[in-house]
Amino acid sequence: MTLKDIEPRWVILIGMLAVLPIAVYGAGRSGMAAAFAFVNLILVIVALYVAMGPVAGGHDHTGA
Repeated sequence: MTLKDIEPRWVILIGMLAVLPIAVYGAGRSGMAAAFAFVNLILVIVALYVAMGPVAGGHDHTGA
């Protein structure tokens, strides 16, 4: 299995593992700093999920 065989959406789900360092960071900082870090992580993951999703209209290459 190569990296080309992995679907982009699985890679984004694996990216959710970044929540673990945020939890460690939040344990040593104020709750507000960890909350901002978590919100930023979620925004980035959602943006990547949408960007790598299927395009509306499909792949119509008829040249109409």
